Parts: sequence; structure tokens; C-alpha cells
Amino acid sequence: MAITYISPRKLKKYYIDPSCDAKFDQQFDGFVQEAMEYARQAVNRLTSSSDLDFARVYETLFKMPKSDKQRFNWAKDFRLMNPHSASVRMTAYEHVVGVLRDFATNWRRTPNHWEADVRFHCDAQTRFIPIHHSSSSSLSSSSSHLTYLDPTNSVFNTGSFPSNLTRQAFTSHELSTEGAKGQVHNLFGLTGIQGHSNVQNPARVVIDLGQKTWEAFSDSIRSIREKKSSSRYQDNASVSDLTCMLLKYKSKVDDVSQWSSVPKIIFHEMMHCRYYGLHDANANANASATCTCTVGSNWQSCMDVVRWGSGPSCVVLNAESYAMLGLMAWLADVRPDDEETSGYTLSREDEGERVMGVVRFYSDITA
Repeated sequence: MAITYISPRKLKKYYIDPSCDAKFDQQFDGFVQEAMEYARQAVNRLTSSSDLDFARVYETLFKMPKSDKQRFNWAKDFRLMNPHSASVRMTAYEHVVGVLRDFATNWRRTPNHWEADVRFHCDAQTRFIPIHHSSSSSLSSSSSHLTYLDPTNSVFNTGSFPSNLTRQAFTSHELSTEGAKGQVHNLFGLTGIQGHSNVQNPARVVIDLGQKTWEAFSDSIRSIREKKSSSRYQDNASVSDLTCMLLKYKSKVDDVSQWSSVPKIIFHEMMHCRYYGLHDANANANASATCTCTVGSNWQSCMDVVRWGSGPSCVVLNAESYAMLGLMAWLADVRPDDEETSGYTLSREDEGERVMGVVRFYSDITA
């Protein structure tokens, strides 16, 4: 029987604030594109019937084989991505491939923040305005609640905002708009909360890359520039280049969760957008509208996710599982200069190592 995948039907757009280019040495769009390439490589490997190594990676991360036949209705999560999704029942594997394929192929950059579905910022959240919100609405469960408003994008952040300042990244998607089509009204007496012609994209989310992320990037680039170990890694080297350099001298890497490269962080945060509706480990559909990500959320968080009883596996709704799958697809193509066909994948020999995220180099990696 032919496999049914989600068909990407809506072109989606992302906007990069100038603060991101300033913090990431004019490389930020390249990192977004690299995250999309991670997804493309994961789709290619997942849909290959001969790639047994990557099938093992998928089974370890998603706690079920590709051949699992149980089907679910994913309409709630994908009503924006595919208007025909209400009639689609698919397996977890088909669902994962659909998300990755859409992310890999269906996003374009726009210079206009007001129309973008996703907006990236790296300004240390200085644009947020603290306000006291008194309302019976869903924005607050108490009569007086300190909320932070992003007037540039007209979104709220009602999480533990001060602690977000030290995170790798966080995503805000609690809208401050009222009325149809994202029309923005003067909110709580504040002025200047308007988009282009008073309209903001109603499907918008905002991703802030935090201080830990851009400082780690700066440290990595500085290290590469100081070492200049080969002509291949010069001033335009990226975080992924650094990771590749480290791998070239190690046949075994103890813990894949050590990689928190900028593309993988972007990949994770993009999974929180409204088109995919994914959460963080062990969160459910009623989770907070704000995602915050730290180093500790990597491989171990994927292993800690539990399955729901009769519903789809919670891990299928876990953003980090998709980001880690994309990173593993990239690692599968990393090889020393003297090898033509090889790469890194989860340990074949030891199930305990696989669960811990240990990857090894193999000269006969499948494809």
C-alpha cells in the first residue's frame, strides 16, 4: 500500500532581525539554511529502505520502529500546515517524515517582520516591556500578573521571563492581538503596538536566541581562527565546522548531547511554530505558550520521554527529538578526509551506549 505523507501546501516565511546578524557574524541565515538541510538529510535517510543505521537512530529516538502500523489523526497539530490534514490518518513515521519534509522545503526568508510566520531576534530581549495584566483571560491565572510584551511583534511572554535571559533560546507565541486576521489594537493603553497597516501575521511566533548561544558561537569561532589547523577551516568556519574538526580525530564520541550547535537550536525552536505544534520533553498540549531550551534538554530529554497509553507517543510531539534526528543525519555524512564512504552513527554493538547517545565512526555506514 502506498504511504501517505503530509503534503506541504503553504509557503511559510521567516524574518531575521539585524541583531542576529550582528551577534552571529553575518552567518545567521546560513544557520537557518543548515537547519533545513539537517531536515532534508533526515528525510532522505528515513525514506531509504537500505539505511539500517539511520533506522536504528529513528527507533532509538522515537521508541518505535519505522514499521509501526498504528495510525492517528494529526489534524489538530497540522490544520495550518495542510488544510486537508483533517482527513489524514497516518503512522508516527509518516508524521515525522511530513514535518521534516515541510521544514526542509517550504520556508523562505522575508525582509518584512510583520508578514513572517517566524521572527528571529538576538537583542537580549531589550524590546520587551514589563506590564501588569489584570484580566480574567487565559493570559493570567491570577488577578495581578507580571507579563512581558514584545511590541515589535505583538506577542506576550508569560513564562519566567527573567530566567529566559540566560537560556540558549526561547520561543514566544502568545498573541497580543484582538479581532480577525491579526489586527492589532492599542493594548493596556500602550502605544506603538502595530504591524504593517495594523496587521501582523496571525500565525506568528518569535524566537529569541539567548546570550549562551551567541557567546558559545563567538568562543567557537575564536578558537577556530586561533588554531587555523587547515586551509579548509578559515575565518568563515561555523560551529558545525568546529564539531567536524573534533570528530575527525575521534572514532568514538561519548555523548551526542554535547552538541548544541546554532543550526540544531534553530531546528528545535522552529518545531514550536504553529505549523508543527511540537512541545518540549514530557509536555502536553496544554503546556505553556513559551518554550525555553537549555543544554540539558538534549539527548537525555529524548530518552526520558514516555509513551501515552492509547494515543500517539509523546516523543512524536517532542521538538528535541526532531532536532536530534536532524543532527544525527548530518553526523552520518561526517568523515575524515581519507575516507570516501563512512560516517558517524549510534553505537551498533552496545544497546546501553545507544541509549546514552554514544556515536561511533564506521567505514561501512549504510545509506
